[in-house]
Amino acid sequence: MLPLLIVVGIAVLLLLVLVIGGRMLVNIGGAQVGILERRFIGRPLPEGRVIANRGEVGIQARVLPPGLHVLIPFLFKVQKVPMINVGEDEVGLVESIDGHALDPGRIFARRVPNHDTFQDGEAFLRNGGQKGTQIDVLPPGQFRINTYLFRV
Repeated sequence: MLPLLIVVGIAVLLLLVLVIGGRMLVNIGGAQVGILERRFIGRPLPEGRVIANRGEVGIQARVLPPGLHVLIPFLFKVQKVPMINVGEDEVGLVESIDGHALDPGRIFARRVPNHDTFQDGEAFLRNGGQKGTQIDVLPPGQFRINTYLFRV
């Protein structure tokens, strides 16, 4: 009787490890972007902000690139979205949902350096990116852009 109880206990423990471990591993495909949301344990978003930086609760500015990622399942949630594709005969107009307010009298946001064609949302916000339509456009190609932070 005791060996049967041990076998059942080990089977239940193994099943539990597989379920929790399976939710810890997130695979982002080659043509996808992983939008990361921190659900608990962190600083609240500052007043007027929509997108979170590291350590803040909410949808994160950074995205997950293709590959296998290990995340704490109850702390993070991942949504997989397709990459942005700008055709050969097109340009991508970009609108930022978060950032500093536009300067009075301006229609377009000022140019922000070092954001890797809007693919590094954290750098965009850290370097003073502004809300609204951006002066920079996307050339033809594919881009791993946070679709919660930018509309293209």
